[in-house]
Amino acid sequence: MLITWWRQARRAAFVYVGPLLLIELIGRTYLGWGGLPWNSAQSTYQNDELLGYRPNPLFFGGDIRFNTLGFRADREYAAFAGPDTMRILAVGGSTTFGSGPSAQDAFPAKVEEVARQLSHPWEVINAGVIGYSSYQGLHF
Repeated sequence: MLITWWRQARRAAFVYVGPLLLIELIGRTYLGWGGLPWNSAQSTYQNDELLGYRPNPLFFGGDIRFNTLGFRADREYAAFAGPDTMRILAVGGSTTFGSGPSAQDAFPAKVEEVARQLSHPWEVINAGVIGYSSYQGLHF
């Protein structure tokens, strides 16, 4: 009885744990060689030593666009907002970035739209990056 149980446990370990260990080994080897080569103009993201990755400034692909600062936007922002303009920086992960294909579908654009309808001169900057944690968002 004990021998049968031991054989089943070994088989389960080989079938389930073995592939996971192999994937972990391949992943660590891959990252040891520098990870993804996200440094070309066609890449959505670039490698970053602190954050792991960051948006590629001026990337344009389909409906995803980043401005020169790496924010999801079709426009550039001045270094300083006007004297009557309130600027809000929306930081976060995929919920801030927006799950829709258009930047106008993300909640920062919706907040700016509502503020303009109420005649408030607000700029809401979408600094969301898909997959970012709170640590990455803080340092971005």
